[in-house]
Amino acid sequence: MIYVAILLWGTPCAVVGALLTGPLLRLVGIKVGGR
Repeated sequence: MIYVAILLWGTPCAVVGALLTGPLLRLVGIKVGGR
């Protein structure tokens, strides 16, 4: 039954983390991929 918790909490956490990483790194001053 642990897979239910992983699906319910892991997927949204991964999506939120992916969306917040860019702006958070930009605030700290880290640049990824120098274009």
